[in-house]
Amino acid sequence: MHAQGTFLAVAAGSRAAVMTLLEGQPCHLKPGDLLAAAASRITAIAWLSVVARGPQHSSARESLANYIMVGTEAGHFMVYFMDGVVGVQKKLHDGPILNIRSRPLCQGSSDTGSQAGQGNALSSGGEDKEDVTVVFSDTLVSIQVPELLALLKFQEASPGQMLSPAFSLNHAKYGQSKKMGSRCDGLCLGPQCPSLKGLLTQRPDKDIHPVGIVAGGHAPAIAFLEASGDAGGSGWGVVKSLASTVTFGIPGKAWSAGKKAWRKGASWWSQQEADDKRMVPTMPTKLRRSLRDDSREVSSLAVAPGCRLAASTDNRGRVVLIELAKMVVVRMWKGYREAQCAWLTCTDHASNATDMRGGSTAASAKAAASPLLCLAICAPRRDVIEVWPMRYGDRLCSLPVGPGPLLLQVTPPMGLKDRAWPVDCYCLEVDSGHLWSVSDRVSALLRRSRANKGA
Repeated sequence: MHAQGTFLAVAAGSRAAVMTLLEGQPCHLKPGDLLAAAASRITAIAWLSVVARGPQHSSARESLANYIMVGTEAGHFMVYFMDGVVGVQKKLHDGPILNIRSRPLCQGSSDTGSQAGQGNALSSGGEDKEDVTVVFSDTLVSIQVPELLALLKFQEASPGQMLSPAFSLNHAKYGQSKKMGSRCDGLCLGPQCPSLKGLLTQRPDKDIHPVGIVAGGHAPAIAFLEASGDAGGSGWGVVKSLASTVTFGIPGKAWSAGKKAWRKGASWWSQQEADDKRMVPTMPTKLRRSLRDDSREVSSLAVAPGCRLAASTDNRGRVVLIELAKMVVVRMWKGYREAQCAWLTCTDHASNATDMRGGSTAASAKAAASPLLCLAICAPRRDVIEVWPMRYGDRLCSLPVGPGPLLLQVTPPMGLKDRAWPVDCYCLEVDSGHLWSVSDRVSALLRRSRANKGA
């Protein structure tokens, strides 16, 4: 789902499409919505939205550059422009891409036990960049967004021209122990605070922070991994200049650098297949902590904005709420077979503020004035979506849904720089094609409930 809820990206076979959403109308696919065919069958699709920078853009809500990220069965990572043209294509690993996750450095909504106004709650004092995580069954690939945007901007300015190998997509690959089972979902959490041993043994001329990773699968069901912070290949220094010039709006230098690189690498056009075979080596990881249950297999992992909390679903019908900073389970729901989870914010919870957050009247009033982070749990076998406040408290409300519901998370755009962005999710009733905002329906229900109590 697009960051502003205006577009929906879908895929079937080797074709992807972008549908324009109209309020109150069912979703229908038109021939003009189709994108160029992918290299093989599409197994993952996600949006990459970026806040445009410049003096002419006064509202971040009105100025987004949009791209569609696609993963294929053969391990190719592709990025499309909105007109359907392929901007980036790179084989990252042998095997199908299971999921594509993005990690924007935006401000998350408040929840009990955390401080509002924080960006990524896990990040250390080191340099943290927004990134995209590409999930394989045995590997997670991290791509830094500035590098990806640099390549896309060059391709947009010079259609039909290819970059030299020096400007190929740089990325870091993180593997796992052979004793661990396969993964189905995960996210790179960025640089973490090093341990005491790491601080004592760290060289004075280096500032390397370990990279944190959370991954779901089986054996163990949930794994917290740690990798060395010096991964990323040798191309970062070359692409950094191009990325910085493009990102901060200096197209002249970026064009000159890209033009020179293309002249030097004209023969690369015929060597693209060979370039796919020269894949980046996999970096080893260490298992820091895990949730072990041999009978449990995690099927999905939903990470909240700010990377403070995550919700997992499994084959035992349980939904587990995880605090990522401490790597502990803080809450569990049972009896949700084939469940789906997504995040949203609620602003009409004044009547429930005391029950959910506790404390004095003044504290409750202050809490009610701020958006409340909630978890939506879709139970398709019961045709219902339940909304729960974070981190504790009774169920906020329950919404009936039609047959074949599908929860779609709206991912905040990149480039917010710790600014707030509304968190929402949509429900797509597949059988009828009806699409609606869960946040809007929850707010309307709570306002109606409050009005009935007042009457």
